[in-house]
Amino acid sequence: MEDAYADSNDNIGNCDETVILFELVGARHLVLREEDDLVQGIDPNSIQPFCVVKYDGKRIHKTKPSEELGCDPIWTPHSSKSLFLLRTTAKEMSRSIMNISVYTKKESSLPSMLTTVTNVFMGQVHIDSMIIRSHCAEERFELNIEDELGEQTSNLGTLALRYRVATPSDIEILSMLNRESAPPLHTELVGDMITNSTSRPTEKALNLFHNRPTRPVATLVTEKDEKEIAQNSFLQSVGYIFTEQTATCPETGQTKVRVKPYPDPDRSEKTKFLRPHDLNVETRLPSSKWTEAGSGSIGKLFVEILSCDDLPNLDSGGEIIGNFTDSFCTLVYEDTCAMTDVIDDELSPRWMPWTNRAFAFNVMHPASILYLGVFDFDVLGTHDPIGRVAVNVCNLQRDTIHTITYNLYPSSNVTERKAAGTITIRVRLEWFDPRAALLATLKPRPNMHVNVSKEKSFTVVRYTCYGEHDNMEKFDMTLMRSYINEIFVYKAAVSYALSDTFTSLILWKGQVEICSVMLPLHSLILFISSTRLVEKPQLIVPYSLLGIAWMMLANLTIVRQHPSPWQSRLSFFDYLNILRTGKSSIPVKAIREYEGAEAAKAYELAWEKRVEKDRKIAEKKAELLQEINNIGDVNIHTEVSNQAFIPVDLLNRLGRYQGIVGRMCRKFRFVKIILTWEESIVSFLVTATFLSAGLVALLLPWGFILTWAGRIIAWGFLGPHMKLVDLFLRANEKKDGKLKNLIKNFDMQSNNARLSREEALKVKDMKEVAFGTYSVQVPSFNLCKFENISRSHVPQKITFSLIYISDIVQFLLYTQLAITIDLCLSHRQEYTEKLPHVVMSEIICGFLWQASEDKTC
Repeated sequence: MEDAYADSNDNIGNCDETVILFELVGARHLVLREEDDLVQGIDPNSIQPFCVVKYDGKRIHKTKPSEELGCDPIWTPHSSKSLFLLRTTAKEMSRSIMNISVYTKKESSLPSMLTTVTNVFMGQVHIDSMIIRSHCAEERFELNIEDELGEQTSNLGTLALRYRVATPSDIEILSMLNRESAPPLHTELVGDMITNSTSRPTEKALNLFHNRPTRPVATLVTEKDEKEIAQNSFLQSVGYIFTEQTATCPETGQTKVRVKPYPDPDRSEKTKFLRPHDLNVETRLPSSKWTEAGSGSIGKLFVEILSCDDLPNLDSGGEIIGNFTDSFCTLVYEDTCAMTDVIDDELSPRWMPWTNRAFAFNVMHPASILYLGVFDFDVLGTHDPIGRVAVNVCNLQRDTIHTITYNLYPSSNVTERKAAGTITIRVRLEWFDPRAALLATLKPRPNMHVNVSKEKSFTVVRYTCYGEHDNMEKFDMTLMRSYINEIFVYKAAVSYALSDTFTSLILWKGQVEICSVMLPLHSLILFISSTRLVEKPQLIVPYSLLGIAWMMLANLTIVRQHPSPWQSRLSFFDYLNILRTGKSSIPVKAIREYEGAEAAKAYELAWEKRVEKDRKIAEKKAELLQEINNIGDVNIHTEVSNQAFIPVDLLNRLGRYQGIVGRMCRKFRFVKIILTWEESIVSFLVTATFLSAGLVALLLPWGFILTWAGRIIAWGFLGPHMKLVDLFLRANEKKDGKLKNLIKNFDMQSNNARLSREEALKVKDMKEVAFGTYSVQVPSFNLCKFENISRSHVPQKITFSLIYISDIVQFLLYTQLAITIDLCLSHRQEYTEKLPHVVMSEIICGFLWQASEDKTC
């Protein structure tokens, strides 16, 4: 850090004039001095402190009162004017002192119904040239606040600030922030200022204002001027009355429909009216107008909104006056929001290639979710939501065009739901470096927000991200019933899984398909591992770790054996190959239209029949049990009627209880998406971690470790000498050391929380300046009750692994290799006894490996 800022410090000492960017971060533990008469009647929890900055006796800056009330204010760049510039020279700096005073306002009422405002002094700090030179590296530091005499007579709090040599972009942004009506700031400048990665003026910062970006700035449909939209909508509606919406082809006599929202500017007459078939063909053509968005750098996600079908009519009038749904689609991905054009009066709209339908998102995290929402555009009132869908793009194959149709649902959290039409999209995911993208998943997912300037836009974006039921704390009987039903579903799923697993493993039923033959590979793994564990019980630790990896790989095999190719995932060793080579070497296969649809439907129908059969049996058992109870009822007391109302205090607690149950369901969903490989990259990392830990653990002498661990616990913590430990602990309780450690830990956690709070508020303030005051947090995980699965399958190229068994076979080879290593480390006699068993299993594994490598399987 010191080397990075060496040039900046040299500039302070050598340049004729130096411009320094100061930021007043905040203050902590401010105190209203009781000896000051002005503080009488002021509530410390309601004050809004502000700062006045003087340099060489002249006032150069004044912040606005902090938006947060209390003695721990945080000043932000735009709302509180926490940034200011200091222009000085080395000579002037050596003899001048900067004074920063902290004040708060006090309002006093006069008999004449007037109010006076008085500034109450709370403290000050002084900054000389030595402090400026020693901290001009942009790091945050705190100074103790002094009284009027410059003395620290008592603890008056601390003032936090930071500064650096200003860059041209800093000066330009600050001038825009200080204007009364600042225009929208350039997002790259905002990011450069928030990040503060270096104080040295970079070439990008120097040329940013001279070389404006060439890509145009897109405006959301819901952010446009409503008066202009209302006028255009009225003129368009009147035009539709007097304009024919259909035309007849003179050559074929077929009916043509008007292309909405407008024809192709390059082929206006030819594309003004099209036959329905030609309209669908035009819809599938490549887009000619793309909008780029996002701030990521590891890849690109290309999304095209093609069409919607069977949308409900949410406009009044309907077929009588020809007033139908005016639909548009909203896309939310990471920290970006985008919207398509509005298609008026269509229940099955088609977005043409020349319209605003194609978006290229710069990917920040490889496991981010794409959220889509369809709405009915209304000039008056809010935009009516139709449905939404969440697309997990991390399961898509890279450099492959996917054309997918999804059902639209108002909510993904309620049990009883009905589809509100469908949406068809075309997606392509491109990684600049597959290995870097895979390793990026090791980083925590960032907290991402989307800012808009209008409340109607905020409602649209929030619905797109969360759906109809977006508040778990607000009691809703439908949502609460769905949460309870979801818990019972998980309970039933666990029962089914345990029952099927036990039956399949013990009875050696077919589990993995090889050459159209189901072989009991999992039973073979269990048999080999069990026989080895019986001989060496101390291997329970490594075998437990390997068992978790085995379970994850078994779940992956089940997912990859689903009849629908759209349910497939990359294999475990496909991910390993990406980490090893940095490239994906998976063969490419074209999925035919509706390939596997019938088999997938039969697969799902068989499962539903099984569940329905078990449900009927359970209901019959409950009915017979109730009948037995009625026959043997011995209650002869007089029954009291139940209360006809719910107590008010219970109603007040129901929202909190619903939130608790909802959070529990979200935890269950997180476990589910990992076990079922919905978040395939995260599941791969979990599997790889346990598999590596298990293989390494096999090499450790667990007999020696467990023996000595037991001895240490027994002799070290269970002996009579623990009475001396008790006396020692009781003696330390009197010294109040526990309380001191508690206070120390609290101060440390409080400082970390304060830093996070400061950063969040300042980023929020700058995002509000650049994009709008309404902010929506984008969910990092799609923790919904239902997984969004494509409804139909259309032709496309997709990367697809042809062999399902490679994961289990290779895992079996790893297991046998680990057992062989373990045997080699054991006694020679024991190894000789176990050698035939190992050789037999390795021969079986070798045969299976050759079968998995055979492309004709």
